[in-house]
Amino acid sequence: MKCISLSILILVTTYFVGTSQVSQKVDTLHNSDTVFYHDPDLNIRFEYETMLEFPRGPDSLLAFAKKHLTYPRSLIKDSIEGRIVLRFRVDDKGIAGDVAFLRSLHHVLEKQCIEMVNKLPKFKPGTMLTKSNKGWYWRPCKVWYMLPIYFTTTNNNPYSIKLVITP
Repeated sequence: MKCISLSILILVTTYFVGTSQVSQKVDTLHNSDTVFYHDPDLNIRFEYETMLEFPRGPDSLLAFAKKHLTYPRSLIKDSIEGRIVLRFRVDDKGIAGDVAFLRSLHHVLEKQCIEMVNKLPKFKPGTMLTKSNKGWYWRPCKVWYMLPIYFTTTNNNPYSIKLVITP
């Protein structure tokens, strides 16, 4: 019984020491562009990614959308209001495209959202830690981005959405 307990203790200690060494390597990799190192333990698997960034931060993305989205007068007259959830893809070069609507309200608003996404400046693309034959390196990757928008004729925001478009 003592032999089994000792074996389990050695295995658990070895696992945690190996995992902490790999996480330290990942933390040092995050600050550099490309760093290669040899990983002696091939059984430890982990994923590490960084999210894409809009120039000047996420608040400037909301300001950009507010500037380029307007509430059409025909929809104000018909009292059409509600939320739209749009999704777009930012490719590995930082260009936004492939707009899809997870929740739609009106085709006129969809057209405005598509035009706004096409006008977006380049993002700093997301990156993914990838292993090759030589070691680990960061590579740009495609990332889906979701943006909820609430169109309202009043300042009422029942969904607590950050991007509210009013007339």
